[in-house]
Amino acid sequence: MRSDIFGKWLEYINIIFQAQNWKILLFIDNASSHFNPDKDNNQEIKESGNLNLLHVRVHFLSPNIIAHLQPINIRIIKSFKAIYK
Repeated sequence: MRSDIFGKWLEYINIIFQAQNWKILLFIDNASSHFNPDKDNNQEIKESGNLNLLHVRVHFLSPNIIAHLQPINIRIIKSFKAIYK
């Protein structure tokens, strides 16, 4: 995914959650296409305008945190499958 597509997607889900009057917290890993809308230095994003995310809050995970969280995911998915099989 490119950073411009990611920005458009963030705006899109913000509109969806605004219509439902929900506020969400979105955890994002540190992939290169996942720019931080508050701290981004990407000229392409600056030219397209600032993101106004009132219903989506984005929190960026620390580098290499996914390796620590993956075992938790596996247990949750396994439990979910056991219940709904």
